[in-house]
Amino acid sequence: MIPTTRPPHWAMEDEPTRSALIKEIAAMPISARVYGCRFERPKRQEDVRARALTWLAQDLPRQVREIVLAEREESQDRHDRKVLGGLAGRPARFAYRHVPFSKEPLLWVADVIVSSTAKLLALDEDPASRGLGDVLTYVGCEPG
Repeated sequence: MIPTTRPPHWAMEDEPTRSALIKEIAAMPISARVYGCRFERPKRQEDVRARALTWLAQDLPRQVREIVLAEREESQDRHDRKVLGGLAGRPARFAYRHVPFSKEPLLWVADVIVSSTAKLLALDEDPASRGLGDVLTYVGCEPG
């Protein structure tokens, strides 16, 4: 049972709701892999995201045919498309698209997993300590 009336979004939830969301995700029959790459300056954020997307594309199981990303600013989405387009190959071994958060029913799951993991990493804590240890695999990208 999702404890909100709208698609949950980590940044907009209070701590009890965040905990309930983590509990719901931990009970789902899923596995999640988070690619964490640190950046020292905000201007480096897109470069670091490109590095994480590269790791994602290289580790993508062969049966996966599509990557769905949450829409961001158009220039950021364009940057993602450039990175993923180069990684998909010719012929493309996977498709990719950006969707509004509200249009993809399970995008909130990825948001909660990534956002909760990022918060723990910022605090130098173990990403699995939040209760997602059974579904989460954390991959630390090479230092920038």
